Amino acid sequence: MMHQHQQFQAQQAQQHQEMMMMFQQQMNNPQNTGGSAAFREFCRMNPPEFVGEYVPAVAREWIQRMSGILESMECTEAEKVNLVTRFFRGAACNWWEGTKAYMIASQVEMNWANFKRLFVAHYIPESYQFQMERELGELKQGNMSVSDYTMRFNELVRYAAESDDAPTEAWKMKKYRFGLRADIARDVSLQPITTFGDLVQKAYHAEANIGEIRKERNEAYHRKKDSGKFDSQLKPKGSQVKGKQGNSS
Repeated sequence: MMHQHQQFQAQQAQQHQEMMMMFQQQMNNPQNTGGSAAFREFCRMNPPEFVGEYVPAVAREWIQRMSGILESMECTEAEKVNLVTRFFRGAACNWWEGTKAYMIASQVEMNWANFKRLFVAHYIPESYQFQMERELGELKQGNMSVSDYTMRFNELVRYAAESDDAPTEAWKMKKYRFGLRADIARDVSLQPITTFGDLVQKAYHAEANIGEIRKERNEAYHRKKDSGKFDSQLKPKGSQVKGKQGNSS
């Protein structure tokens, strides 16, 4: 097992070196100035590699990361696909060779939307997406902090965004508020809210205010409790002693 792991690391290092050599060749080739500039800009964003493992969460994270990088770049649809697939490794390369041949033979346009659709269909099965959508429908804050609840909500809502019935801003706000803990939801409902981001901020503030109130009440309770103990210690014990003397006589 250790030997296989070392071989895999060596293979990854060699592939990375080859990619950097290709990058340098493109930079030095005056005929590919536009392409090298796009590749150079893309590499500056530190794009992750994808080895083709069938772990939906990993595939989702990779495609989302790549989408975010491409949003900040100016390049053609075909260039987007070309840039992204350069960071395929291992089994992912095999999948792409077959998929690219299918797209060409079927005359499917080589653009980012089609690539993403085929990638998601292969590496993120519908059963997994349905599972995530169901979890989103049942998500409650419970004992989670607002931060953890919001993080999980945003993670799950990305899967719903890929469906035909993509959630609207109003739907997200309604679902998010419905899942909040009752005390936080009650506080939030008393305030004017126009956007999802505003709703999340109001939930953070409500959580902080409720926590502060609980802290003050807890401190007041302990002060009262400690004061009661102190008062009982100051009470005279003469009556108790007298009672004991009367019984002994």
